[in-house]
Amino acid sequence: MPLKKAVLEETKAAMKSGDKARLTVLRGFSAAIKQREIDERVTLSEAEQANRDDLADKEAFEIKVLSAFLPKQLDESEMLAIVEKAITEVAESGQTGMAAMGKVMALVKPQVQGKADMGKVSQLVKAKL
Repeated sequence: MPLKKAVLEETKAAMKSGDKARLTVLRGFSAAIKQREIDERVTLSEAEQANRDDLADKEAFEIKVLSAFLPKQLDESEMLAIVEKAITEVAESGQTGMAAMGKVMALVKPQVQGKADMGKVSQLVKAKL
C-alpha cells in the first residue's frame, strides 16, 4: 500500500477510535507531505517520502529525552487487575453486562488515566463484560 494511502487509512482509524494524539501526528505528517508536493508542484514518490533518516534519528532522540518525563505505563496484567476489580465492585451493586460499562469505566478511569491508553482499557472492559 502506498504511504499516503496508508497514512489516510490510519488517520481514519484514529478518528473512529478517538485516539486524538495519534490523529494529530498523522494529520501533521499528511500535511507535511501535501505541503512539499504543493511547494515543489510534484507528486512525491515513495522513495522521496522515505529517505529521511536524519529526521527519524532526530525525532527518535526527542522521544527518548521526553519519555523520561512520562508516567510509567501499566502493562496488560496491571490493567486487567484494575478492570476485574472494578467489574466485581459494580456487579456487587447489581449491574452486570454491557449495562455496567459506564460505571466500570468511571471506576477504572481515575486509576489508569495517563498510565494507559484509554482505548485499550475500554476494549478490555468490553471483553470482560
